[in-house]
Amino acid sequence: MTHKPHSKHDALEAYNTVAETVAGPSLRWKDNLIQAVCVIGGLLLGAGIGTLFDFPIGTAIGAVAGMVASTLISGIVLMVLGWVRAARKARNIG
Repeated sequence: MTHKPHSKHDALEAYNTVAETVAGPSLRWKDNLIQAVCVIGGLLLGAGIGTLFDFPIGTAIGAVAGMVASTLISGIVLMVLGWVRAARKARNIG
């Protein structure tokens, strides 16, 4: 019985499935782009809100708080999206 060597795409897809369901950083460029846009948006929104309270220090604190909050929220959304992807793959296989 001979086995075909797996392609790089298969190996990357297997890694992404493990990263989405167990743990690990995502290597999907779309996921990383979504997270980057959310974090930058959160940073700008937080800085804008912080500026309303006190210009130099409020802006910095707001920017950091917005960045942290948007990182956590977008990470949770991408985690759930990864679970949905993995469930769809499992349904298609089985």
